[in-house]
Amino acid sequence: MTDHLHAEFAKLWTSAQTPPDVVKFLGSLANPSPKQIGAIVKLDQQCRWKTAAPMTVQDYLSPTSPEATKSEPGGKLFAVFLR
Repeated sequence: MTDHLHAEFAKLWTSAQTPPDVVKFLGSLANPSPKQIGAIVKLDQQCRWKTAAPMTVQDYLSPTSPEATKSEPGGKLFAVFLR
């Protein structure tokens, strides 16, 4: 399953003019495993570092907005784990 998701997300990277939203992609999955999340985030980070839109680990873990801090205490990706 991870290979299929990896290929699907890689296709988003090659077909989009702007970087795909990794949190939105992960949020659309039904119960992604930690391994799946890790593989997709790793791919996203590798692709982003080749563009002008890199993200640090801190960026991935930061809250989506100040209001989200209460519902997403660990940030964007943590919210995917919580659902």
